[in-house]
Amino acid sequence: IIHIKESKSGKSRIVPMNNTIWSMLTTLANSRSHKDDDYVFVYDDGEPVRDIRRLHKKLLTNAEIFNYSFNCHRHTFGHRMANVFKTPLPILQKIMGHSSIKTTMRYVQVGDDDIMLAMKNCNEKKQEFDKSWHNKAQQTSIIGVDTTYMLLNPVFVDFIEGRKKEP
Repeated sequence: IIHIKESKSGKSRIVPMNNTIWSMLTTLANSRSHKDDDYVFVYDDGEPVRDIRRLHKKLLTNAEIFNYSFNCHRHTFGHRMANVFKTPLPILQKIMGHSSIKTTMRYVQVGDDDIMLAMKNCNEKKQEFDKSWHNKAQQTSIIGVDTTYMLLNPVFVDFIEGRKKEP
């Protein structure tokens, strides 16, 4: 996990870290000359980087990359998690530290392909459910009589459980 002591909202929060990030940060920490630091990002002289945004801007300027901010990384991450990896929005909201789902929605772009895929998935899940339900209904048959209706009907459930005298 990554512990952010003071986020943009001023709150402390925990961010989960996947194996790729862990591996990259470990490699970075092990490759520098000052290995006894508690800091991941340090300058060549061992001094810790205290303002990662300023360093980021300096690196972009040196590389002659313009119109790209530190926040572009968050937008790219949010966009990919929402639109490419189809991460459920409440989970993405927590990962990104948004207090409102409306903020997370900024990263979501819904196209016709997404709608078609959702409807296809709905149809497939419905067919799986119908098949499963049909198998359960067959298991509840008594002498060839389908008891599914009786099991779903609240009057029959009350009768079976002894709350009513007769259906």
